[in-house]
Amino acid sequence: IKDNHITAAGSVTQAIKMAEQYLGSDEFHRQFGQGAEAVDIEVEVTSDQQMTEAIKAGADRLLLDNQMVESLQHLVKLARQLKPDIKLEASGNVSLDNVAAIAATGVDYISIGALTHSAPASDFSLRVEE
Repeated sequence: IKDNHITAAGSVTQAIKMAEQYLGSDEFHRQFGQGAEAVDIEVEVTSDQQMTEAIKAGADRLLLDNQMVESLQHLVKLARQLKPDIKLEASGNVSLDNVAAIAATGVDYISIGALTHSAPASDFSLRVEE
């Protein structure tokens, strides 16, 4: 659940409720062949208030997006106080230069866009010959 989903739903809590309703629906089960228990709900949070709300509303994972290392340290500490086993992912503004400092904050996962968006493109084609 990203920031735009939260805005559209009206709140973090409402966005999580809507996601849970869909995950528990027959439509979801028919389309994906599994139940809600197979899917973790991850919520993007940018503040203490959003984090607290997301944890109270039942989020399984939190996405800490576009945070500085000092802010990540604070948010990780707060999250561990509120729900010690919550899974935390750092994303945005992550580079190969700062990934070690981000890992040292205690997050569980790190997304590094530089691995893909900074990779050089290669122009090639595949021809099948008889």
